[in-house]
Amino acid sequence: MNAKRRVAAAGVGFFIVIIALTYYDVSLYKPWNTGNAQIESPFPVYSGAVHIHSVRSDGSGTVQEIAEAAKRAGLDYVILSDHDVGPEARSDAGYYGGVLVLVGSEISMQEGHKLYIPHPDSLFYEPDSARKYLYELGDAAVVIGAHPFLPKCPLDKNVAGKLDGIEAVNADVQWRKCSKINLFEAFITYPFLDYSMNTIAHYPHESMNLWRQTRVDGSSDFMLIGSVDAHANVKITDSWHWEFPSYERVFHMVQTHVITKEEFNGDYSHDARLVYSALKSGSSYISFENFGDTEGFSFTAHAGESLYTIGNTLNQTDLPVFSVQIPTDKNIRVYIKTPDTTVAVQDVSHFEYNVHEKGSYFVEVYQLRRSFWGKRIEIPWIFTNTITIR
Repeated sequence: MNAKRRVAAAGVGFFIVIIALTYYDVSLYKPWNTGNAQIESPFPVYSGAVHIHSVRSDGSGTVQEIAEAAKRAGLDYVILSDHDVGPEARSDAGYYGGVLVLVGSEISMQEGHKLYIPHPDSLFYEPDSARKYLYELGDAAVVIGAHPFLPKCPLDKNVAGKLDGIEAVNADVQWRKCSKINLFEAFITYPFLDYSMNTIAHYPHESMNLWRQTRVDGSSDFMLIGSVDAHANVKITDSWHWEFPSYERVFHMVQTHVITKEEFNGDYSHDARLVYSALKSGSSYISFENFGDTEGFSFTAHAGESLYTIGNTLNQTDLPVFSVQIPTDKNIRVYIKTPDTTVAVQDVSHFEYNVHEKGSYFVEVYQLRRSFWGKRIEIPWIFTNTITIR
């Protein structure tokens, strides 16, 4: 074998080794099968995707196509938020094959982008009017700061406290801010592994710090959501685009689960109001769902004969007992936190915690897995809004 052939063979061998190591590393992020550990939540919970762009702005999918992708991903609801759309977008709202499609808008403003999610009977405002009335809508809408630390359109921190909440997790930002190695792994395995995007998932330190600080500064109703910011539209030429990442992939990745006061009944207005009310009150939690099904997860407070859940405020003389249950029998780590400290850490899937003082409490759940180098690491899985005791 001459020198050129040896170099070529070495190059091919090196390439094969790199690909093999890549697939091995990605396999460490394979979703957990939680089917044998399924438990029931004591409250109705519905899974959905927030912040979706359709062909009305810079997305590639029609409403019907988005709803079909949501159904394949097992979602109950989706919220469209095309850029600065007017009243015509309301016609897209409704049920599509069992998936509740709600319509809002992403409004571009100098101090950042906002998701404006109206109630079913509230008026859409033209973009200029939306800017004028943004902080005057009160209970007529949910207003959320979108991708607060995206460099090209960051959220003004002075505005945060005027909003209902922020996107703690944004799937599009996850791509932009992950390591180059993990991004390479995701691209290489994307056509072959439906969980390839797990390699880019990471804890959103900046957004969580902003959320906690805003809560500490006195905005007690300030909540967090997870969003997909889905476009499925990478422009290749003027006439051709790549539907990457697909709607279905990002719907599997980041979900916002709303905890409703009653069950859906199939009536659009009734069910839409339940979703809006849950989002407005912070009765929701976020999951990186592609790491494992979170159905059955709950974080509740027992006070006497009453049971409370995420987003509730208790006016209690006697402090309650928290109960946390996670649908898995695998290795996990659970943190109970307040906006300024950690109060408990448990490595079990079901436990109770006696509250020692009043305040706002939330839960973070991590999967404990082995990294490529054999070190045990924490993989972010679930983030909740707060239960508040006054």
